[in-house]
Formats: sequence, C-alpha cells, structure tokens
Amino acid sequence: MHTLWDERYALRTDNMGSSAIRELLKLTSQPDVISFAGGMPAPEVFPIEGSRKLVKWSCLKWAIEPCSTAPLKAISPCGK
Repeated sequence: MHTLWDERYALRTDNMGSSAIRELLKLTSQPDVISFAGGMPAPEVFPIEGSRKLVKWSCLKWAIEPCSTAPLKAISPCGK
C-alpha cells in the first residue's frame, strides 16, 4: 500500500523551509569540517562510566520510573 504523504501534512508545511540549525549540523557531520560548537563534544570524551553509574544508581533508588516516557514529577537528589 502506498501512502500519499503530501496529503497527510497540514497546508502550512508547504511554506516551511529548512532550519538554520539543522543546516549547520549537516555541515558539522562532514569529515573535512572541524566543529568548535560547545554542544557537540567528541564521543571519546563522553563520561560513559559516570553515566553508567548514575543510571544504575537512579534505577536502584527510584526503580524504573526515571526511564518512563510519561510525565514525571521532579525527583529531588536530596530526597525531599
């Protein structure tokens, strides 16, 4: 079955252009571009071990609730 997606979008999407941010992010993925953007650290500097410990700790403390996609009430690190 073939879906005609053009008929599924709102008419206002006909005039939408590309996002400037999206276009900049496309540039940063090119191998010959060095990005100095603050929000895009190199994967090798991600704090993997610290993140692993934090996820394990939060799941043990609050069960599975922090992983839910449903709206959550704020979880205070102080336990209040």
